[in-house]
Amino acid sequence: MKFIDGLTESGRGCLWDTTDWNELEARLLNMQCKICKAVYNRDNEARIDWQTRLVRSLDAKMLAVRHVCESSATPGIDGVKWNTSAERMQAALSLTSRD
Repeated sequence: MKFIDGLTESGRGCLWDTTDWNELEARLLNMQCKICKAVYNRDNEARIDWQTRLVRSLDAKMLAVRHVCESSATPGIDGVKWNTSAERMQAALSLTSRD
């Protein structure tokens, strides 16, 4: 993901615009299936590993930002609304699971 951090604003916008959303959803579904299999097999190590991968994946972050942008016409509690593709990509990159 280091190359994404060095992108210009127009590069981030282009990356957002050229994203294959169906492919992202398919990759997330695959991760979710692996979590289900790990739970079914009572493999807690694998479950935790796959859940961590899912939460930290750029795919999940991008889909979360996309969902928020498409479902809401008004800004949230912070008063920020992402209008451009570059702003949306930057929002997805700024999401962390550390806090």
